[in-house]
Amino acid sequence: MPSTETPHLDLLFAGSVFCDLVFAGVPVPEPGAEVFADAFKLTPGGVANRAVAGSRLGARTALLSQLGDDPLGLHMVAVLSAEPDLDLTWLRCTPGFQSPVTVSLTGMHERLGALGGDIRIDNAATGGVRLAVRLPLEQVAR
Repeated sequence: MPSTETPHLDLLFAGSVFCDLVFAGVPVPEPGAEVFADAFKLTPGGVANRAVAGSRLGARTALLSQLGDDPLGLHMVAVLSAEPDLDLTWLRCTPGFQSPVTVSLTGMHERLGALGGDIRIDNAATGGVRLAVRLPLEQVAR
């Protein structure tokens, strides 16, 4: 019998979880052209981004959503299940439901460049990565 006790949560995120297909280092292709990606990743997107962030910041966080029982949905459930502090009690894997999919092409400067900014990434002396972002002040004020 399911527990009737209400769990104590700091955050509950409800909405669509997408399977994000992210292709990195890709210039925007011309119509009909093929381009090669430097990297590729399948990752949960949509409301899952906020739920994962909340749980990683230490908030007692739960996710309320639906995925399909298709291969992409099952993969998203597995990835989210690996988040140690994310409560998936209300994440349903529904037979016959098609998990939503998004495709992202990310180049190094495509978003910042559109705003007149730039980004610099280099290896820090400590062995980590240093990220420097420059964005015009008038864009930050928007």
